Amino acid sequence: MEITQTEINVRKRGGSMIKASSSHQFRWLIFAAITIAAATLTCGQLATPSGVTRLFARWDVLMVALFAAAPVTLMIVSRVECTNRKQNAVACLGVIIAAVIVLQLSSSLEIINRHGLIVASLSRSTVACAVTLVVVMLTRVIATASQSPLFLESSWAAKLTLISIALLVPAAYVDSVAEGSRIELEKALQSRRFALAKQHAEMLMQLHPNTEIQDRPLDALSVELDALVKDLDSATQHPLPRRPSSSELGQRVMILMQLDRNEEAIRLLSPLTHGPRFEPISLDYLGLCFQRLERFEESLHAYQAAVTYWKSQAMNERSRASLASAWKGVGFAARRLNHRRTEEHAYQQLVELAPTAENHMLLAQCYREHQKTRLASEHTTRAVQLAPEMQAQSDSMLSSMSTDHFGCWLVPRR
Repeated sequence: MEITQTEINVRKRGGSMIKASSSHQFRWLIFAAITIAAATLTCGQLATPSGVTRLFARWDVLMVALFAAAPVTLMIVSRVECTNRKQNAVACLGVIIAAVIVLQLSSSLEIINRHGLIVASLSRSTVACAVTLVVVMLTRVIATASQSPLFLESSWAAKLTLISIALLVPAAYVDSVAEGSRIELEKALQSRRFALAKQHAEMLMQLHPNTEIQDRPLDALSVELDALVKDLDSATQHPLPRRPSSSELGQRVMILMQLDRNEEAIRLLSPLTHGPRFEPISLDYLGLCFQRLERFEESLHAYQAAVTYWKSQAMNERSRASLASAWKGVGFAARRLNHRRTEEHAYQQLVELAPTAENHMLLAQCYREHQKTRLASEHTTRAVQLAPEMQAQSDSMLSSMSTDHFGCWLVPRR
């Protein structure tokens, strides 16, 4: 059977297309591998002693900056005329040296962020472009591209758009991360988790150093937290007596929880949760330690044991507050375990014991997530009656219920 010239040409074109596709996939694999390696090295170079990345705070902020800078970097590299691999290698070496200098300057200049958000954003984009240039040049040396991407040949408007992406996308992401860190920092301070607060303060110092937390400058708060955590850590270095009292164990447990060393706290709490040295408050702390470790099944058991104990006691102000705390812990653990009946029962009992605005809002949120919009609306209304400052939170919840699960048919209008 004879094969015509046309069939031969078709087969050749097919083989060429397969080779081109394989080459393209190979270049992308090389690019991805070098990007990961470059990001890892950059994080290591810019890391502070506590592990926070200078300028970027977190690895995901760095990765967003790198990918946002990639189109601009490709545009720059496309202007570099290198006709062979040797010239590419020389150019790559020059780029690597420049990138190392930029990284060294960034890691040594602690005051970059203090000159304002614009300077900080430009600094991040400069570092990202330097690192991405290295990535693209190395990829070019290892797997030479046959042609530049089409968007690199477009108009000046398109090129300005790429530059804007390199600057604005990381800036927007930084704002989002900084706001999250600010909220988590305030929560950590309220719950006296000082080691966690210190971590968020350090990240926020790299992102938005001029932020104020609870009407205090962030830099002053960061210094105070650093000193406090060192003092607490120093206190844990002193060994406990051979037969420590319950009070001594309790004090050490409190310090360990403030440092988020919850595993150690659990070990010290164990002899206080049963037997002759039983302390009822230890069950609450045990549940909280498990909660912070996200071991919610064990947290639920600890809080349920606390509920059982306090229900067996005469009802007074102390036992009522302790029982309410235990029910709140049961509700939170049940929610994370998706035990809906247990969660609803816990928050119902909590509201009966302590009908505060906050507890009504917790029950309303529970009902909302279980699609019981009428009950959720009733408890948000009650919460606002008790605490008018919760009006915005109530309106937000009602608005979400009006759009979720066709709740607009069930939520009463005010």
